[in-house]
Amino acid sequence: MSQQEGVISWDFKWDSKFADFTTRSLQFINNGHVESPILVEIDGPVTNPKIELYVEGELHQELPFTVKIEEYEKLLYGTREGEFYLNRQKTDGTLESLFNLDVLNPENNEIVRLPKNKSCELKLVADDDILNAKVTIFAYYKAI
Repeated sequence: MSQQEGVISWDFKWDSKFADFTTRSLQFINNGHVESPILVEIDGPVTNPKIELYVEGELHQELPFTVKIEEYEKLLYGTREGEFYLNRQKTDGTLESLFNLDVLNPENNEIVRLPKNKSCELKLVADDDILNAKVTIFAYYKAI
């Protein structure tokens, strides 16, 4: 390339965000013998996370949490039988229960489980980027 004379340029700025991570998605078919409980761990910082379950392409369940998880904290949501919880793991490792009316709407079905033999999509959504999340699906099989 050679140098050009008389070139006009403009100084402007644009949002340099190349990827949108406000939604994370996981597709799964539960081939187990019963509905599959889940464990969701979302690392902060994250504001107002929400779990959406789509079954066969249609919204089946939506569970919004009105909470801000700070950096180095985690939102922990588990639906295993006998171990149902919604907690904030603080930076020192202690757990704070988030079962209160400010965080959860009691009209929502609060137990998310993946139905058997159906195409499921689990979406994690938030007001801001979800930089790190972990989803564990417990598919149970009967044994003889």
